[in-house]
Amino acid sequence: MKNKIFSYLESDKTLIIIMTLCLTSLSVMPFLIEGSFHDSQRLISIFIILILSYKTVYTGAIAKTSTYIILALAISGFISSVLSIIPYWSMIELLLLISLVILIVNFQVENYSFLAHKITLLFCFLQLIYIFRALINYSIVLIRSDPLDINMIIDGFSNLRFYGQFISWTLPFIVAYTCVNKDKNNKYLLFTTMLSTGLVLLSGTRAFFVGMLFSIVSTYFFVPTLWKSYTLAILKVLLGGMVFYITTLFIIPFYLNIDNSLLLNSSINRDLTNSSGRSEIWLTTLKVFIEYPYFGIGPMMLALDGIYSGVAHPHNMFLQILSEWGVIFSLIFLTILYKMISSWKNLIQQNAFIRAPIALGITASISSAFMVSLVDGIIVMPVSIIYLGIIVGLGSAVWKHWTPQETSIKLSYSLKILLYTPIILLTIISAQQWLNLEQFDTNASRPRFWQHGTLAKPSHIEDLPINW
Repeated sequence: MKNKIFSYLESDKTLIIIMTLCLTSLSVMPFLIEGSFHDSQRLISIFIILILSYKTVYTGAIAKTSTYIILALAISGFISSVLSIIPYWSMIELLLLISLVILIVNFQVENYSFLAHKITLLFCFLQLIYIFRALINYSIVLIRSDPLDINMIIDGFSNLRFYGQFISWTLPFIVAYTCVNKDKNNKYLLFTTMLSTGLVLLSGTRAFFVGMLFSIVSTYFFVPTLWKSYTLAILKVLLGGMVFYITTLFIIPFYLNIDNSLLLNSSINRDLTNSSGRSEIWLTTLKVFIEYPYFGIGPMMLALDGIYSGVAHPHNMFLQILSEWGVIFSLIFLTILYKMISSWKNLIQQNAFIRAPIALGITASISSAFMVSLVDGIIVMPVSIIYLGIIVGLGSAVWKHWTPQETSIKLSYSLKILLYTPIILLTIISAQQWLNLEQFDTNASRPRFWQHGTLAKPSHIEDLPINW
């Protein structure tokens, strides 16, 4: 009986069922839970990590290399957290990081082709949820003859940019699948991505298109044999998205005599050359790093009240890691990142004919989100973190299949408990905080861990050498 249960937990069918339930909940339940979308997504995302990690930790074996990665990040991160201005919040950020890394390195896949097919359909279904909501909202606005406002059309996220992040993760994966699989559903998959692209165009989210461009460049570097087909597919999707954009922004409002000025201001009339304050934010972040170079100001400490005006994170992954976690942690992170990039390319080239089609979706998706993380807060937003864990986890699972010579450690019962402990702690703390969110309320909405993410400065802050 025990072997049957273990075999069931190991199967890819079980994994896709769990993922479907989890990701559908992440897309639907925030509409049903009282409070901001960001807060409900944060709580749900933590429980998703708990559930998926249990599945992967229970059935997995951990590579020795992965144990070194976890230890290096945990030790350096722990020092940065202990030396932080508010160690409590820094420890929460560390728990989130370690939980995510544990999920990623323990991801297991038996049949990638099967799983890629099901995940593509799942991503398409999740995009359709938001498309359906947006079309209903759009129709209601037309019926009422109200001015068209993008904030009344796209919902499900506390900020329109977060919707763009969601599409940055899922769209390249779907498009890549259609390039390497002759599936009768491909036309429906591409049509869905065209509608999603049209909505992103309406929202005026520039980072999404930067991400798409970088995904094209990355596929040329990692999987050059499939670069042309992927590029043509992306261009086709962008063209279809443009048709949807023109139809909803110009043609329909013109014939129905609907005011579209607000929608114009959010997209085509927007000053695309403006950095939206990021230049000042990045300069401030560098000043923080200069003050705290070695171990950083502390994880999550850029959310301290008074550092920024109107935001709680620097909208740049590298600057955030450098200033919050310090140069020592950053060097460890960059070393791991460099090893992963070079090894991934080498592994693909060893058997490009077979491995390139497998690597395309993972490469395109991660590279797109990676570029977005350099101009947006993709690593602090709950929905993005979940897709990061799943897609990078898929890459980790494929990696293990391609490196059977890598020494692995079978997870003993005690080691499973040890790995699962930070995830349980994170879940308990997050649930308790969510039940008492009013005590973390601030005057302004600045998403970080929670929607009102700004942290009050402790009484000893005046004694610190900070000149922001």
